[in-house]
Amino acid sequence: GEAGGAGFFDVPLGAATSKGVTDAEHPIDTAETKQGLNTWRLAALTFFTVSGGPYGLEPLVATIGPFWSIIGLLVVPWVWGLPSAYMTAELASALPEMGGYIIWVQRTMGDFWAFQNAVWNIFSNCLDNALYPVLFTDYVEEMVGHDFSYLTRSLIGILLVSVLSMVNIVGVDVVGDGAGAFGIFVILPFVILILVGIFSGEVDSADWSKTTAQPEIGLYVSMLLWNTCGYDSAGTCAAEVENPGKTFPNAMLITVVVSTLLYVLPIMVGVSFATDYSL
Repeated sequence: GEAGGAGFFDVPLGAATSKGVTDAEHPIDTAETKQGLNTWRLAALTFFTVSGGPYGLEPLVATIGPFWSIIGLLVVPWVWGLPSAYMTAELASALPEMGGYIIWVQRTMGDFWAFQNAVWNIFSNCLDNALYPVLFTDYVEEMVGHDFSYLTRSLIGILLVSVLSMVNIVGVDVVGDGAGAFGIFVILPFVILILVGIFSGEVDSADWSKTTAQPEIGLYVSMLLWNTCGYDSAGTCAAEVENPGKTFPNAMLITVVVSTLLYVLPIMVGVSFATDYSL
């Protein structure tokens, strides 16, 4: 670590300690960090760490039916997601430095547990992020109308990861603007779906009350929680946020509202057109 500060390797990994790290031991220093994230850029970034749109929600409706899907997606973002979002806003504003939840754990429980948090989050993120190239390729297959070969699927996934990696390398302001532009691209099809459905006059509210004969409660709960978590990831870029005390709460609230609408409205429209919810 730096002189006068506590680094991850200053504490032997075999010696767990619950002693936190103080401000004197690890002073906050953001002087060299480019603070280019405003409210909308941060909201766009957080949107993709939490939601990214209603892609992959089809199994939710298949497991429980439209009624409980809609109820769950209206309630869980506010009782589970919003407290997590505001916890992130509070901690990131109090400790506006890179590292997010790793720094939070370090300050409260010391270097050993911060190191554990970092390592296991790497494993978790590797497994979680591996899902998205697969989902993206699945949707591309649906659009073109035929299945790709293994090689083609692999190349599409590699291309997606390479493009997004390059955007992250360029800089945080580019990432924020890129997330905003990509967010519009992602959201637009669902906005069109919602508008077409509403103006078609074929959306029947009676379809919203339907349930499945054999609901899978465990899968239902896990999908709801998974689709409404991830706000803490926004804390990892706290040092790059302009006026974090004001920007973080606003960006978190925007993300909760937008994510909830993008989850619920497409289901409310879609179930009137696709009445077979089985996978």
